[in-house]
Amino acid sequence: MMTIPRLELAACLLLVKLINKVLAAVKERVDSVKLWTDSSIALSWINTSPHLLKTFVANRVSQIEQLSKDFQWRHISSECNPADALSRGLDAKTLATCELGWSGPEPSTLDISTQDVVEIPIISSDKLYCAELKTVSKVTLTTHNSDFF
Repeated sequence: MMTIPRLELAACLLLVKLINKVLAAVKERVDSVKLWTDSSIALSWINTSPHLLKTFVANRVSQIEQLSKDFQWRHISSECNPADALSRGLDAKTLATCELGWSGPEPSTLDISTQDVVEIPIISSDKLYCAELKTVSKVTLTTHNSDFF
């Protein structure tokens, strides 16, 4: 079943692939790359070890990890995300006057600190996040030593 968070994760994978293509085409040295998404669930999955996730999500998270090992993932709120305005069906006239779409968010609204890593909290109580975690089976083995002779 394709859920919105799964689509957001697929978009994160697409972003990583696109950035790698662009970096290869530019052939210039880039000191750091920050990747932005407004999906806290996708970011939580990206920060979860793939072996803990179900196959669909685990496969994409593994690819994202491999392709973005030198990049930094960041969260952007939906209100500051220029892509959100477009995905909500703006008509051409409204789009032409949409400042966020043309200029992007104000830098003061973004976490552009000099930290190398921004901790994305894992939302362990979110049903959509938890639905992609593997269930852990516990097995108990009991043995009885008895003399048969």
